[in-house]
Parts: sequence; C-alpha cells; structure tokens
Amino acid sequence: MVEAVNYKPSKTGLKFHRDKKSKVRLIKGPVGSGKSVACVNEVFDIARKQRAVKGYRKSRWAIIRKTEPELKTTTIKTWEDWFGIFGKTKYTSPISFLLEVPMTDGTLVQCEILFISQPDKASIEKLKSLELTGAYINEASELSKESFDLLTTRITRYPAKRDGGANWFGIIMDSNSFDETHWLYKLFYTDKPASYALFDQPPALQAHYDQDKNISYSFHPDAENIENLNDGIDYYLNMIEGKSKSFVEVIVMNQIGACEDGDYVYASHYLPSWEGNWTDKIFDPNHPKLIITSDQNYSPMSSAVIQNHHGIDHVVDEIILDNAGAAEVANEIVARYKGYRGEIILYGDRYGLQGKKHGLDYYYKTIVKILNENGFHRVRVKVPGRNPPIKDCQDSLKARLCDSYEQRKFKVNPDTCPTTDLGLRKTAKKAGSAYIEIENRTQHVTTACRYYTHEEYESNKDGEIVIDNNFG
Repeated sequence: MVEAVNYKPSKTGLKFHRDKKSKVRLIKGPVGSGKSVACVNEVFDIARKQRAVKGYRKSRWAIIRKTEPELKTTTIKTWEDWFGIFGKTKYTSPISFLLEVPMTDGTLVQCEILFISQPDKASIEKLKSLELTGAYINEASELSKESFDLLTTRITRYPAKRDGGANWFGIIMDSNSFDETHWLYKLFYTDKPASYALFDQPPALQAHYDQDKNISYSFHPDAENIENLNDGIDYYLNMIEGKSKSFVEVIVMNQIGACEDGDYVYASHYLPSWEGNWTDKIFDPNHPKLIITSDQNYSPMSSAVIQNHHGIDHVVDEIILDNAGAAEVANEIVARYKGYRGEIILYGDRYGLQGKKHGLDYYYKTIVKILNENGFHRVRVKVPGRNPPIKDCQDSLKARLCDSYEQRKFKVNPDTCPTTDLGLRKTAKKAGSAYIEIENRTQHVTTACRYYTHEEYESNKDGEIVIDNNFG
C-alpha cells in the first residue's frame, strides 16, 4: 500500500503543491532547480487525491515536451525515475504509461499518462482528440501558444461526468525564464487571469562587480535543490564557464530576458569596436600555427583565418571565393601564405570527409595534397566525428565573443575581414525559427567560425569523436 513517495519539496515547490485552486500553474526557475521533479510529483499527488468512484481513483494526463528525443531522454526518464515501480512505459503512438497504485483505504489509483511531443504547428493535431484530466508541459517556454491554447480545451473531459467526474482539472508547467516578448510573459506577468498562478524560484547564483567592473559569481543563499545536485553549487559554477552573460542571467539567475539575440544570431554578443571584438592584428608569418576554418559552400566558399595570441582567437584574414571548390581554396592559401613554415590546422564541416571511406580525394585530402606539393608539410585536419547541433555551435561562438565574465576571446580585424565582421553583426534567423540562419554571402563565414569554436572548445566536453589526421 502506498500513500506517498520519498519526495521533499523545496520552499517554492511546497507553495506550488499547496495551490490546488489555480487551474493553470507555472513554476519558473534556474536549470537544475528541481522544477520537473516538482511537476511529476504534483501529477502523482493529484492522481492519488482524485475522487474515488467504485474503488478507483481515475485520471488521464498528457505530459508534453517540444521534441520526441527530448521527451524520451529527459521527460520520460524523470517520470520513470520516480514512478517506474508503478507501471511500464509503452512505446506506442502515443507513448503511454499506466500508473496503478493501491492506497491504504483499499482504493486503486489508475492514472493514464500520454507522452506527446509538439515540435511544430502541424503536431498540434495530436492534441485535438484528447480527453484529459490534466496536462503537464515540460519546458513550456519551448512550446507554442497554439499548443497551450488547445490543451486548455482538452482538460475537464476525463473522467466523464456520468462516471463521477474529477475533483481537479488543470494544467501545470515548468520553464526556465523567458523575455518580455514571450507568450508566457503576457500570461503570467502582464495579463494574468485570476485562475493562473506563477511560482518563481530564487536565482542559483548572484553576480558581483569589483571597482574595475570585473564580474564574478557566488552561491545565492536562497538557491533551491542544491542538496540534490551531485556537485552541489559547483554544478552552476562549472556550468557557466564559457557561457555568455545572458545565458547566466536567464538560465542560472532566473532573470527575465533572452539567451538569444532576437532576429540576429550573434549581435548581442559581438561588440564591433576596438574596446570590444575588433582587433588590429594581421597575419603573422612567424606565428607557430595558422588556423583555417571553412564552410564548404560552393558560392561563396568561405574561410576564416585565425591565429591565437595569449588565449584569444584573432580572425586576421578571410578567404571568400565564388564558384570554388577544394582545389581553388588550396591554391588561394598557397598564394597568400607562401613561405609560411608553421603548422596549418584545417577545421570545418564533417561533410568534407565524404568519399574518404571509398578512397576518393575528398575535400580535406585535396587541400592537404596541394599544400604538401607546395611546401606546406605540417598540415592537420580537425573535424568532428559527427556534425554537432547548429545551436550548440552557435552557442560556442557566442561564448567566445562574450562569455559570462564579459571576457571577449574571439576578435575580428574589420579591415582584413569585412565579411566576417558584417556576418557577426547581421547574420539573422529565419522567421519562426530559434536557430536556423538565413543563408547569404556574409552568413557562410560565420558558420565557418562556429565550426572552429565548437570543435576546439566544446567537442571533447560533449564526448564527440575527433578525427585528427596528419596527411603530410
């Protein structure tokens, strides 16, 4: 017989659980603050407290996440970690779980869970036929307002009135913070209905500035769920290394704002000034390394040329060629850097290895071959074993442009690299997309830059396989 599970809510979580009157509740807080654990336990709490009819306490829930991979690897895993002993996940369509728990009063809790993804507007059709007691939206800020609106029409439908109905219907949600343009901001800050409730968690970290305006971070005394994190407060202090200041403010400190740059991808991180991300450094023939990172687009074929000085990447040159392939790029390198005897390292897209398994002269092999023939004998290729997600690459470049400590470790010479400078200022996202970029002449070289920053600074952290070959 089971009445409860071994769960101890945080201060904010306790307030969230005690509010059974609000029909829509949102718990907003930092990553790792226990939001999703609070929500799955709230589902269980409501299920076990439903009205008993003929010995059964019945309810049906939809648990929603934006994509199916996120649903499987994160949301379902959290549910199973807490309630897997009470049932089994069935990977049908939709994915489902029947929770059955005998209570001490002799009744049986029967809670049907439907796990549903909502990646786009077309997927909203999945919700139209549902008859639910409640819904839990995991990471609500990632979903569309249309999905939320339709869900509000599908609750109050199970159990049917003729079967005794239910003594609670509603929607619960969790989310990291969001900006003033998000639909959640309007619902919970500016035009909040009387039956809606917001539960805002404290920040995990707090910021400090010294007299020179250098920023540092420390543990926030009211931070929640620290005792359940394997690394305690170090979870956050380690997390923010290499992240942008806006990431820390929104994701860790729970401030209203955006990690993204509106319509532009890099604009809020790239400061086009000599005090910001500009440099006057040019190609140094005596530097021990020359980094050439490329986007293998046919027209224009775009490469950024980088040399690192004291831990800071300086884009000292760019190669922008129309109607060009690997041979044209190689010949351009030969012409520009003739006599260079340092090491050349090529970065770029995984697709530049196509043909390797079949013994063909693929993109990188062609470049290395031509370089070797022209006296460049120290050449390496560093590309990922698989292409990482676009957003991860974008984030890696943003973090180098301006990290959480407001340090700028990726600089561009605007005189020798005007396309790169313009691309970092103006590369924009496609309408309705959170990360897909509008392709144009300046966008390809910024893509080349992010191939380098992800491979050099992020890939090993993600456990990727790095192909690192010397063809010389």
